[in-house]
Amino acid sequence: MSLNSHLKKYGIQHFETDEYWTWVTRKLKQKRTMELSRLREPLQSGVATDHERAAFYDYIARQPVAGVVHSMKADAIRASGSFAAHHLGGRREVLDIGCSLGYLTTWFAQLQGVERVVGLDASARTIREAQKFSQQSDISSCEFIHGKFENWSNEQCFDAIVSCQMLYNSEDLNRTLGAVRERLKPEGILISIEAAPTAEGGRAYLEALSDAELCVVQFDWVMYNDLGRLGAYLGFVVAREGQPAALNIEAEYKNILRKLR
Repeated sequence: MSLNSHLKKYGIQHFETDEYWTWVTRKLKQKRTMELSRLREPLQSGVATDHERAAFYDYIARQPVAGVVHSMKADAIRASGSFAAHHLGGRREVLDIGCSLGYLTTWFAQLQGVERVVGLDASARTIREAQKFSQQSDISSCEFIHGKFENWSNEQCFDAIVSCQMLYNSEDLNRTLGAVRERLKPEGILISIEAAPTAEGGRAYLEALSDAELCVVQFDWVMYNDLGRLGAYLGFVVAREGQPAALNIEAEYKNILRKLR
């Protein structure tokens, strides 16, 4: 099964044009569309409280809202999952932080060589929905846990930790990256796929990784096309030790901006 086919099981469909918005109206009807807009507004303003943030993520955990919301970035999800899967070869135990509904967590669990995947998310409702789907799909190698990664009391270490747009937006990045290092096995890797829109943001993230004594060993852009618009995430493979990748972040941003125009 392809990753796109897997995502469709979660109601996530890829749209290459603005036809998506017509589909949204048909799928959600006016009442749900208005409620979604109301709950999203505080997040878009950048001043959402913890309660407002929780209300939004709890609401979008429900179908059909979940499928509609995540379909807006379906190709970004596919590209992120493909990038992570490419680097998970030989990694037996995987932690997926900020796992949302587990659409990638359950995909990773079906990769050859992967024996166990733990999905962690701060939304209790989202985790309940993720558990329900994995049970219905009979994916027994997945475990879903509610909680914030930096506050997680479990001391287990993993062969790989995956972050899809979670770490860069962490409220306390230095503390969170310190927790990442502590939970990686000596030969473990962090696969970090992050949305940093500026070179300054990318450079600050690299500095935070270095401060946490984490080494970027591979880098590539994770490119996607949603609703007819090209975009790209930073894609890092990070280790506790290793040969640092030769990386000029300013030059990388200049190159990707030319490709996206």
